Amino acid sequence: MPSPERETPWLQGDTVSPETANDWRAQGLTPEEWDPQRDWLVVVSHSCDLAAQDLEAEPWAEIMRGVPAEGPANGNLTWGKNPRKLQVEAASSAEVVTLSVHDRVRIPKQALEGHAPDQGRRLPAKDRTGLARWLGKRYFRAAFPDAFNDRVRPVTGRIRDFLKKPGGTVLAGLYLILNSDDELSPDDAYRVVLRGVMEVKDHNDEELKALALQAMKAVAGLLGQLPDVELEVWELVSTAEMSLDDLNYFQRWDYDDLSDRADGAARAVDP
Repeated sequence: MPSPERETPWLQGDTVSPETANDWRAQGLTPEEWDPQRDWLVVVSHSCDLAAQDLEAEPWAEIMRGVPAEGPANGNLTWGKNPRKLQVEAASSAEVVTLSVHDRVRIPKQALEGHAPDQGRRLPAKDRTGLARWLGKRYFRAAFPDAFNDRVRPVTGRIRDFLKKPGGTVLAGLYLILNSDDELSPDDAYRVVLRGVMEVKDHNDEELKALALQAMKAVAGLLGQLPDVELEVWELVSTAEMSLDDLNYFQRWDYDDLSDRADGAARAVDP
């Protein structure tokens, strides 16, 4: 909750009411295709920047559109697994909203004045926290060697299929250690350590943990089939067991790398 000293009620992750969204569209502040009644407009600027009174220093508020999804969440788009799209579930309902990193605008911060956050459309606390981390991944995320990506491409379609199943959707992320960040020659194998991470409460649920173990075994089995990739060890841990020191060695294997391209297809250029 905002402190009494703040002169604005707005915080990062707050959503805009349909009335406010309609007003902004009428003023030309947001695109015509943004539907004020259907779409979620989420404020993604940092809470301190929203509260800053110096408009020369912080003149803008950044707004991102979320579009309600049809059907349940896609596990490959939750937990920040994809750096371009994020799916979140509303705090007060089972509605799933899809956010795109490309679907955002800046508006004058004064446009927030006289309006209050929508209390009927709220993001869960964990997704408010995760939103900023996810946006940061657009500019800072692991880049594995092209030679490694090329070697695992023949099985990425099947890995992705396993990650869409219940066991894969409860994984908060996959992490890798490679023996080299270099572009190795075909004669040199990449040696890999694979780690799957689950949220603590899910890891403590024996049924969910068993499903995640099945997914991890399937992923490990597929990597183990590759002739020029040596999977040395794999494990499944909770987020409590993933230390800051571990992150000096492990790199997150974004599900975005496991693209929808057909197995064996030529490498696509990232737009």
